[in-house]
Amino acid sequence: IWVVLVIILPRGVAVGINALLPGTTAVRRQLELDAAISRLKIEQAQSQQDAYAAFLQRGTTDRDAQTELRNRVKEAAGTLDQKRRALLDASLDQQDREESLRDQYLHGLALLTPAALFNEGAADLSWTGRLQRQKFYRDARLYDDEIGRRLVESRHTMYGAGDPAGDAGSLMVMVDNVRPFLVQFQTNWVPVGAVLAPSAVAIAVLLCMAAAAFFAAQAFFTRADVRP
Repeated sequence: IWVVLVIILPRGVAVGINALLPGTTAVRRQLELDAAISRLKIEQAQSQQDAYAAFLQRGTTDRDAQTELRNRVKEAAGTLDQKRRALLDASLDQQDREESLRDQYLHGLALLTPAALFNEGAADLSWTGRLQRQKFYRDARLYDDEIGRRLVESRHTMYGAGDPAGDAGSLMVMVDNVRPFLVQFQTNWVPVGAVLAPSAVAIAVLLCMAAAAFFAAQAFFTRADVRP
């Protein structure tokens, strides 16, 4: 019984969760996301190419043509950013749902064995368990939404054109200001109160398991026919 409760069940629970709820591997998720973003970039490149072709037809010195080019390039870049953010949000939401469901199953099945319950409570008390991991994911997601994506999506775009004879040329450069986004990622610890509440529940359940095992053993040995 001790071997089953302490060694076999905790590992069997983890193996069973992985078999019932197999998570999408990070490599597969990244490949799918990269493929979708590549298709969006092809569409953006085609839109910018069309805009630049129209700009060259109207003339590089036409101010209205320059303004129209900037607007169309900005619109294409904005469309790419919106669609890319939607794809990334969908991928992160799927990952969050998978992790949340796995955590719920693991947390519930941990009640079957005192070893798994003790390990989970000890991990939370040392700020290395489920609660701290969930908070890190939330902080990282918030940083990515507010800082990381804007920094990655900043642009330094250059457009040049010259006449067929090669005697003259023009160049237009558009640079985004990235200084407001140069903020280092930081996270902090889960509050003590948030850690103590589930740990207290785990301790209470462990005490109940210990009391049940003690009284069961006492009743068994009291009624057992022990002879020298």
